[in-house]
Amino acid sequence: DVDRPVIDTAQHDLFALLNRNNYQKGALILHMLRREVGDSAFFRGLRDYYATFRDSTALSSDFAAVMEQASGRSLQQFFDEWLLQPGYPRLQLTSQCDSASNTLTVGIEQVQPAEWGAWSFALPAQVGGSAVTIPLSGRHTTFRHAGCGTVVLDPRRDFLIEVVPPAR
Repeated sequence: DVDRPVIDTAQHDLFALLNRNNYQKGALILHMLRREVGDSAFFRGLRDYYATFRDSTALSSDFAAVMEQASGRSLQQFFDEWLLQPGYPRLQLTSQCDSASNTLTVGIEQVQPAEWGAWSFALPAQVGGSAVTIPLSGRHTTFRHAGCGTVVLDPRRDFLIEVVPPAR
């Protein structure tokens, strides 16, 4: 299932779409959307969506348009990546402390299969005792932090990611 996008236009058997890729991944995508736009915009969007499409049919693009209106910003990249790409980000983390400058360099490589694509989003992390946001963009991201410490990606477990050990 994971090798298929949530919006799977290649699948014509509707019952085959009733799987964990749509239900569980779909639920996580809604949770990530709530984190992306904030509680006020998210719940306003849900109310507007329900009011607009109650007793009718709607497409995912209708939901995206309502959420964009509620948040006041474009969410096209979010919906394109999470609904139209198969899989999820598999992140390989490296970090190196420069004790002379007390600077930590963090490398994050997206190592999921090439056919899954790459994701770009703001990933919360914890470095030592500091909460930081690491802007992922493309296959490789480098992030520098003043002060060294252990790096924990997505400490609240809000994102559909897998952190994989570095290659040996």
